Amino acid sequence: MNTLKVRMVRVYLTSTKKNTDKIIQHLKTELTIRGVTLFRAIEGYGSSGEHNATMMDILMELPLVLEFFDEEIKVNQALEYLTLLVTPKHIVYWDALVNA
Repeated sequence: MNTLKVRMVRVYLTSTKKNTDKIIQHLKTELTIRGVTLFRAIEGYGSSGEHNATMMDILMELPLVLEFFDEEIKVNQALEYLTLLVTPKHIVYWDALVNA
């Protein structure tokens, strides 16, 4: 099996739509990251407190996880941008392999 070395990134956010849209748009148009997935949590806790929701509360401010991977050079550019917008210690990244 052929593999390609990539860097995987996971960013922990809260659901402030303005910032999230800005980040995704930059990753898509400026850096052409190959793909981004945004997950909305139904429960979580961290530096901003505890969060939980029922189906009725889905519109409240909940934790989000933004995840993507790409070549190391592109990801490093994305990380430089993200550190300007994201609370310190809320970005995790690691090297990975993807099937090519």
